[in-house]
Amino acid sequence: MWQIEQLLHGYRRGHERLAGSVKLPPRDADLITRLSDLSGSLTDVSTFAPYLTVYPLPLSSYYAAARTWLDVSAPRAGCVLTHTLLIPVAAWLTMPQPAMLESLFHPPLGRDSDAEYERSLQVSSPPPIRKLPAKPEPSIAELSFVQRYFGEAQQPVVWFGRAEPDATLWLILRHLWPSLRSRFASCTFCLQPRSLEDRSFDVMFAPTAVYPRFLKIGASHFVDEAAAATEATPEPWCRGWARRLFGPVEPSDAPVTDLWDNLDEDPASVRRLYLVDMLLEQPPAVPQSAVGAMDLVESIARRPEAAAHSKLKVATNAVKAALAAPSSEDGLESLWLIETRLGRASYAGIAPIIGPQVAAATSSYAERQPEAAASAAAKILDSDGFANTWFGRGIVSGFRNLLAARPDALLSLKDAPSLVASDPAITSAYATMLVCRRNEKTVRDALRSSLESSYPSIKAEVKRLAIPHISRGDADLLLPLLRGIDCAEVQPTLQALASSDALSDETIFAIVAERVADIFPYETRSSAEALGLSQSTVARLFARTFLRTKRGLLDLLQLSLGPRDSRVVVSEFLSPLVSGRLPYWVRELASEDPRLLSALLDPTPPVDPPSDEVIGKLLSEQPDLPLAHLNGVMPRVLQSRSRPFFRAIHEAALRDAISGYVTGAVAQEVCVPIFEIPESAEWFRSVAIGDLRSLIVRDAWNRPGIWANAWHFLSIAPRPLYEREPAAVPEIVEALLHSYQNAWSQDVARTWADILRRARAECRTRHTRLVLAVQALKFGLHATGYPMSDIVVESFDEVYTAVTTSSTLPPETAPLFGIFDWDKGKELRKELVSAFMDSNWPPGDLALATKHGALLRKIFKRLTNKWGGERYAQAMLADLRGRSDKAADDCAKALGDMIHHPDFQEDWD
Repeated sequence: MWQIEQLLHGYRRGHERLAGSVKLPPRDADLITRLSDLSGSLTDVSTFAPYLTVYPLPLSSYYAAARTWLDVSAPRAGCVLTHTLLIPVAAWLTMPQPAMLESLFHPPLGRDSDAEYERSLQVSSPPPIRKLPAKPEPSIAELSFVQRYFGEAQQPVVWFGRAEPDATLWLILRHLWPSLRSRFASCTFCLQPRSLEDRSFDVMFAPTAVYPRFLKIGASHFVDEAAAATEATPEPWCRGWARRLFGPVEPSDAPVTDLWDNLDEDPASVRRLYLVDMLLEQPPAVPQSAVGAMDLVESIARRPEAAAHSKLKVATNAVKAALAAPSSEDGLESLWLIETRLGRASYAGIAPIIGPQVAAATSSYAERQPEAAASAAAKILDSDGFANTWFGRGIVSGFRNLLAARPDALLSLKDAPSLVASDPAITSAYATMLVCRRNEKTVRDALRSSLESSYPSIKAEVKRLAIPHISRGDADLLLPLLRGIDCAEVQPTLQALASSDALSDETIFAIVAERVADIFPYETRSSAEALGLSQSTVARLFARTFLRTKRGLLDLLQLSLGPRDSRVVVSEFLSPLVSGRLPYWVRELASEDPRLLSALLDPTPPVDPPSDEVIGKLLSEQPDLPLAHLNGVMPRVLQSRSRPFFRAIHEAALRDAISGYVTGAVAQEVCVPIFEIPESAEWFRSVAIGDLRSLIVRDAWNRPGIWANAWHFLSIAPRPLYEREPAAVPEIVEALLHSYQNAWSQDVARTWADILRRARAECRTRHTRLVLAVQALKFGLHATGYPMSDIVVESFDEVYTAVTTSSTLPPETAPLFGIFDWDKGKELRKELVSAFMDSNWPPGDLALATKHGALLRKIFKRLTNKWGGERYAQAMLADLRGRSDKAADDCAKALGDMIHHPDFQEDWD
């Protein structure tokens, strides 16, 4: 089903569109309006007949076909009506009989009957067309037209005096191939030259009377029915093409039909079809002519999938012609020319079919004429080209057959190294002999000489066979073997040398390092990885490919090697540097890039001594490595407990973990694992107190965030720090109290309270516990402007009990008292009540600080005897009742009884 749009043009206020079923772009609409009118003035109205015009539109996806009639009802003379059909281009290109459109043209029935042109035409099947009568031979004029338009590509062609121009045009359109039909423009009644926007019409039929109007075009473009008989005889192929154009022959009868759709828009391209036919039908005088047919077909069908049948036909014909050539030289040359065509993209589709035919024909020549085949191969191909072509494979196959049938034929090839090199069997046998007998002086010399050959395949085969046999005494052979080595030879060379353990010879290793690793670093790395870097000599060679610079070490570290492989290679890279002082960039990189230490500390067994030596050297020169700061290094430190450097790296890691935690640079989960190992417990018991205090406090001066972290560290420090005597915790607390006091927060106070609770449970002596409690209580009672009630609650009972149960004042509590008050318990109670009433501390904490009922009663009496004390007691009760713990509940009950019965007997002192 085709949908065809239609337009009607005629005279109204000038020549214009009268009706239509589609709106076109202005550019297309203007072109149709111009071409739907007469091309020039009528010389004689009686000679006018309805005419046909066909042309492409520049913008729309339509092709225009129009029929024009004289409009006798128009108010002025010389007006026409034109019915234009707009055929979709896809339909136009595949329409087998364009003449079917003739039945769709009709003029309007009257001046007011334009409505029928406002709808699209739905064409479901081709309308009937007039059947052409048999026509045995084309006329002279028709032959002249074919010669000019299709033979000489003359454009435009002006055909004067044609009796039935419309029928002729339909015949021409029927046989045009797609690319030409899509651009073809023609008119059957041209009163003067007609043109599209940028070019003239291809073919113009004109009355003889208007001949002078076309003189500017030139007589070589004219076909004149009256004068045609005097013209020269056209080329032979033109007669066959004219028969097809103007006779009752279908387009499918055109020559080499699968090439038809691939012809370009040049009218003369049809000539190439006839040339192909001619070359296929007539035996070529020389085989190269058959190859020319392949070039012709390629010039028409350049896409690989186009005209596969024709390509296969001409290529098969060319191979047959090469085999039948009178001389082997011509035959082999033609086969090579066919090979070069098969290598082009246009013949890629049939190459798998024709290629074996080329190989078989070439093999036949090689077996029958080995000298000619060798000579041809030497002229055409080098040794490396044989393996990649059908021609080459054929030559090789022929000579392999000669090896079995006529081995003596190989003797003639001693001076033809290209053929020897092209045959792996010959090359392999020759190289095997040299290697097996290499201990004979003359053979050893020949082996060296073969390594100087200009044919890479010969050298490669000798190297392939010789290198696996290289032993510790063959350094003299290794030098020429590695001379001129290319990147493709690196892997087999290293694999062979590693398998024979030749690399363990320092002389051979030095040669390989200089001739292979230094020249082909990337290939050496790839080969070494394939061999396995667990072999020390291979890892050493791998490390050699990196410059001994910071950039080289960074390049090495960024590789994705296996864990143990990375350790071995990095160790081999750094081992040469251990003999002296390490370069600054090694120490710098160890402090900045976690990949270096992670690689060296990898625990995958077996652990090689070089890595232990490198780490030991690094720790001796850089004992303060930021191990905890380096992402992922701390777990590796813990996994190295059995290695000789662990004591040094453990202390460095522990110190860095402490300072890193305090400064906030290292997370707690990174630090805790190393704090908990037995070696860390021993360190916390034995480290100098001043050293530890400095490590924790040194960065906290006037830096609130770090200061708070130092308190937090003390709260999570390992138990041995609390157990040690003489005690270190009081000194650290004292240092923290002096380092910063302006940013006390609830969090820091609670952390200090946690420290006091841990001290009660973990400190070994009462002295240490009491010193810590006195420190906290003294600071808390005087720092009422800070949220210190938590530490007062945790410390008050410890101190109060100590001073009220001893007959003498414990010396640890001396910092709390003056020298005149004899009742120290009373003094503590007074300060406790005053501190809470003078602060914004939670009132309930005052009750919780007493820890037992007798003290609470005394505190209550003292509190209620102070101004505002009763209100504070009510606030204490409300606060306690709002809490959910048992201690608060017990205190709330006791306090509630006191508030309801305030007259109980108790000295309030």
